[in-house]
Order: sequence, then structure tokens, then C-alpha cells
Amino acid sequence: MSSVSTPPLIPPPAFSVIRGRSLIWRWLLANILAGVVVVAAFGLDVSAGEGLAFAVASVLSSAVFLLLIWRLVGRAKLRLAALFGSAPPLKGLKQYAAVPILLFGTSYISFFLFYLPFFYFFPNIVESWWNAMMLPEMVSTTGNWYWLGNLFNLVFVVGVAPVIEEFVFRGLLLTRWSRKWGITRGILASSLLFGLAHGNLLGMVFFAIVMSILYIETQSLFVPMCAHALNNGIAWLLGLQDTLSSSPGSMNREYFEAQLGTAFLVTAVFLPWAIYFLVRHFKPSKFIMPYDKAEELL
Repeated sequence: MSSVSTPPLIPPPAFSVIRGRSLIWRWLLANILAGVVVVAAFGLDVSAGEGLAFAVASVLSSAVFLLLIWRLVGRAKLRLAALFGSAPPLKGLKQYAAVPILLFGTSYISFFLFYLPFFYFFPNIVESWWNAMMLPEMVSTTGNWYWLGNLFNLVFVVGVAPVIEEFVFRGLLLTRWSRKWGITRGILASSLLFGLAHGNLLGMVFFAIVMSILYIETQSLFVPMCAHALNNGIAWLLGLQDTLSSSPGSMNREYFEAQLGTAFLVTAVFLPWAIYFLVRHFKPSKFIMPYDKAEELL
């Protein structure tokens, strides 16, 4: 009597297991848990240790989130080498050398253009909302153990956050949504979510689109990670300069009006540059996701 052998079970493709909503709810849960811990440790008023509280919340939320997605990534049998790609030669990165300057300029003008109309039409509401929602400064000179908080923030902002965020937003979400909706919609959807998670919606959406382009064009997740880290390092240094030079001013209509001339000048330079960059590099018909390309080579 011959036995009938059953064919081996073929594991499902990784991105049929890894879904956008499964990543989003894990991210929300990690932030809620971190918030509960910080409130329990520092109280509702974190001003007494705002730098350290912000650092603890950032590190804890990231650690919890990584733990939550680790099992998901393992169950999906995700091939990390295919997702990350390899570090490209430095010679091929010369065309992106000015990208950090572009990102800095567009972040400034987008912040200005996005908030100024609201301050004109709803000044009291927006100012109250801003003061209520504003995160502690990345660099603090007040509170208990502020120097330790500054150290943790520097390491997290420059070394940890870029790696985690690029892995999640460009590596996982962009790849998943590009397979589901196509590359153009995948880039726009993951970039919009990135902007909503960071504030300064216009600037962060553009930032995320540029990071997506870097990832796809270089076929390496290490490139947007490094660009992201450099951008965050510049932001941290500017925060340090602002903290040491003077106390931060109130974010209101008068603040924006005082920078009106500078904003228009910066806009005249960086807006055409941003459009030129997108026209030159955003070519979805020629794009192929690194993970898809790696699967084609199998």
C-alpha cells in the first residue's frame, strides 16, 4: 500500500503577513504604554524633568514597538537582507550630496507656509493648541538630570530614530503599500502617515517622499537611514544653538510676521529646487522596490 505524500507547505509571502494596520496599531500601543510609564514616573507635569522625560518616552516607545513587531517579522519570514539591500559605493551618492540642504530649506518654508494662515484666521485657538501639544525641547537646560536627558536625546534622535523609522516607514510600510496600491500611492500614503506622525505636515511629507526616492533609486535602506540621521543631527545642533542663545519665544502670529521677509526669500530659493528634484527623480514607471527586485533574482 503506497502512501500519498503531501506537498510541503509553502510559507506565505512576507508582505501578505505584514500589513499596514498591524504596524500602525502596534505603534499606537507602544506610544500609549510609554506615555503611561512616563506619567507614572514624572507625573502629569513633566516640566521638572522634561528633557529626561522626553528621552525616556522616546526610548521606551521605540523598544516596545520593536518587541511588538519582532514576532510579526519573524512569522512573516521576512528576508532582512533583501529589504535593507547593500551599502552602495560612495561614488554613486554624489548626486545626493546636497539633499540635506534641500530638506532643511523645505522644512523651514513648509513649517512657515502651513502654520501662518492658521495664525491669521484662528490665532487664539492655534496658539493654545500649539502650547498644549508642543513637545519638550530636544535640548534642555532645566529640570532634574537635564544633561542625561540631552545625552539620551542626542543618541536617540541621531542614532536610533532614523534606523527605526526608515525600517518601518520605507522598509515595511512603503513595500507593503506599493504591492497593494502601486508605487506612487504607496509612496504618497506612507509619506502622509509619516507627516501626520511628526507634525509640520508639508515638510515631513516632502521629507518622506525624498527618503522613499533615495531608498528606491539606490536599492539600499542604509542611504535614507544615513540621510535621516544627518538631517536629525542638524536639527539637534540648531536646537542646541537656540537653547544656548536665548529662551525660546512664543509661537504666535507676531513670531511668524517677524520672519516674513526671510521666509519669502528662502521660499524663492528652495521651492523651485524642490520641484526640480521631484521632476528629475520621481519616476514611478521606472521604480522597482528593492524587496521585489530581490525576489525576482531568486
